[in-house]
Amino acid sequence: MKRMKVKLKKDKKKKKKKKKKKKKKKKKKKKKKKKKKKKKKKKKKKKKKKKKKKKKKEEEEEEGGDQSNPFKVVRFHLKNNKMSEPKVPVRFDLDDHEHEPKEKSLEEREGLKTVEGEVEVHVVDQIASVSVHQPQVDVVVAYSAFTSVCYISSFYGSA
Repeated sequence: MKRMKVKLKKDKKKKKKKKKKKKKKKKKKKKKKKKKKKKKKKKKKKKKKKKKKKKKKEEEEEEGGDQSNPFKVVRFHLKNNKMSEPKVPVRFDLDDHEHEPKEKSLEEREGLKTVEGEVEVHVVDQIASVSVHQPQVDVVVAYSAFTSVCYISSFYGSA
């Protein structure tokens, strides 16, 4: 018997293994620290502004007195011989001719004649002349350089 030679066919097609490429993740830098610093600065500025506003309100209340009553009585505060407000609503008590008028109670004020209206103040050296309009009454106000306060010294005209 003849021997049969059998050739085994080898698989020529070999499966190629694909290498998977790993994707590198890029790290994102966070800018949180800078943002926090900016916020802190803004807060500080706001606080300063609020403090300034409070100070201004307190100064206005001290200068203006009662804001509910628009008329100031008798006294003026002058800075460097100039009124901060050239036209001021003022109430003058015509019966009060004292150089330094005292604080009077409401009961005492009821019997006094009063003049109300716009006031113009003109300061020459250390004497301020004040004129009240509606009705017209000229009021001379003496200026005290020591206390920086004006007080009424005399009246001209009739109510």
